This record gives sequence, C-alpha cells and structure tokens, in this order.
Amino acid sequence: MKIDASKRTGILESFARQLGAAYDNGKVVIPSKYGQGFLQGFFFDEQIRLMIRNYEVNEDFVIKRTFEKHPSNLLFFQFQYITSSVQITTQGINAEMFVPRKIRQQSITMLVDAGYLKMRMGAQLSSPILKTILENKQPLFFEQLISPALQQIMQEMMREDIPLMFHQYYFRVKAEELIGALFMELVKREEVPVYSLNMADIKAIYKVKDALVTAGDTFPSIPVLVKMANMSESKMKRLFKQVFGTNVFNYYQSIRMQEAARLLSEEKLSVSEVGYKLGFSNMSHFTRAFEEYIGMKPKKYSMLRRGAS
Repeated sequence: MKIDASKRTGILESFARQLGAAYDNGKVVIPSKYGQGFLQGFFFDEQIRLMIRNYEVNEDFVIKRTFEKHPSNLLFFQFQYITSSVQITTQGINAEMFVPRKIRQQSITMLVDAGYLKMRMGAQLSSPILKTILENKQPLFFEQLISPALQQIMQEMMREDIPLMFHQYYFRVKAEELIGALFMELVKREEVPVYSLNMADIKAIYKVKDALVTAGDTFPSIPVLVKMANMSESKMKRLFKQVFGTNVFNYYQSIRMQEAARLLSEEKLSVSEVGYKLGFSNMSHFTRAFEEYIGMKPKKYSMLRRGAS
C-alpha cells in the first residue's frame, strides 16, 4: 500500500481516505481490518504543525512526502522511537517512509516555519549548524540520536489522557519544548562544512549507517563501507559526519551503547551480561564506553531505570 502526501493533501487526510477511516478532531483511528492504533494531527497555525503516530498495521506500506515545485520555508522534523533517532529535513528534499507490518510505530512529526524558529531564537542564535538549518537555503538532511531528555518529552506527548479542551495548548507547548531540547543536542556537534545533499547521497550514507547498526560486535572496515556507499573515502566520511554529527566509529559505538542501555532497562540484564553480550571481554572498558556515551556508569543507569519502572 502507498500513501502519497503533498503539502495540499496531508498525511492524515490521505491516510483516512486510503483506509476508509473516520477523520475526527484531527484524529484517525486505524480500522481493525488494517491494524490498530491512531494518528493525531494538530494544525496550530501556519508556523507549526504536529502529528503523533502510535499504531501497528497488518500489511507493509509506504508514506511518500512530496514538496511542490517551489518549496515553502517549512522544516521537517521526525522523531522515531523504533530507531531512537530524529531526522531533520530542510527544503526541497522529498522523502519516503517504509512502514513494516506488525511493528508498532511510535513517532512524532513536525512541520515548522524556519523564520518562526529564527525569530524565537532571537539575537542569541550563534550556533553555525542552527543558523544553517534555520536559514533553510539549500536541501540538507541531518539525523540525531534521541537523548534521554528528548525521550522523556516524547513520552509525555504520547499521552492519550489529555482532555480535548487542553489539546491545542498542551501539545504546542510540548512541541516547542521538544524542538528546543533537540537544538540543545545539535549545538554540541563539532563544526564542519555543510554541503547540499540529494536523495542519492542520503541513500548511500544510509547504507553505511545500516551496516553499522547491524554490525554486532565487529566494526566494519572503512574500505567495506566506502565500497558500500560507492563514493570516495573522503566524501563518505565527510557526508556521514555532516548527517550524523560524528564519525563512523563513534556512531557505531553510540549505537552499541544505546543497545546496552536498552538491555539494562528493558531486558533487566546485569552489567556483566550486557557487556559480554556486546562483545566486551573487559568490563572496565565497557563501563568507560557506556559512561562516555550515556553520561553515567551502567550500574547507576540500571538502578535508576529499574527504580523508575
């Protein structure tokens, strides 16, 4: 199944029409024959729009987002639980999202006017990466791993118990809080030159990312990654760092430490069990790596997460 959403025909309307579902107060409930869950949209004004997805479908489908010939000044933000990442797209880059069957989709999508965010930031806007994003002058694409602070705000936005009369106020405040927290993560990035990207570049860099995510305890060699991307080593490294904010090895390690955090909090494994599962024979090395990427020692993290559950 394919759902095509343009600026004039939004995802919610396209979704409801394709599935024959009701569209009421900005909410589409998935009919039981297609799956379960909902999509909730908020059109606050011309500056900021929000959509929350929390559903599971019975068959694979693709959501295609297309821009008009002359794209607006809107920025596209997509926060995804399943990949623990947020994607930021500037003008002119069309996107497709593959939604696999029988896998819970929990994500928050926002379209925000770059000029509005620039005005909200005011005279204090000094970060090169934020200036580049908010100027919105060229097709660019960035991805940032979701920090615990971002995850907490996302969980608060997934709540279904907010009374209807508070929806516009509550979710707009939370949307702006989420963007603010994301910007605070982005300004930590090392300053690098920024180049326009096309879909071929993005697809090539995502082949490298996918190889790192599925690599397990063995880091793929740089020549293998270069061949996979079908570009020079210097270009692969440059574009990877531009998109993800770090080099390939640091990204690989951060993915492993996120998995370690998940095993500690969700699977309730011990620190040593997690370390050995991820291929660390030296627990001191594992502890140092975990603290570097997560911000605290694994034992403390485990105690805090279990205490919160």
